[in-house]
Amino acid sequence: MITHTHLVKHCFAILLFSTLVLVFPNSPAADSFDDGFQAYEAGDYKKALEIFKPLAEQGDAFAQTRRGWMNFQCSKEGTAHE
Repeated sequence: MITHTHLVKHCFAILLFSTLVLVFPNSPAADSFDDGFQAYEAGDYKKALEIFKPLAEQGDAFAQTRRGWMNFQCSKEGTAHE
């Protein structure tokens, strides 16, 4: 059975988390991914890779996907990059 104190603590934790999400919606990693994507769209693949590589190594799934796509495109075109 949930006690009143437990319920209040749980509600407080949810409220705190929601407030932090609203106050800090963008993390630096999200900005870096956006910068990398803009470089990619502009054709600056070297800069895009410099941005995506550390993000991908840290486990960012979007950066991993973008690097994989870039590797696929390069293998299709016969060009190379790291």
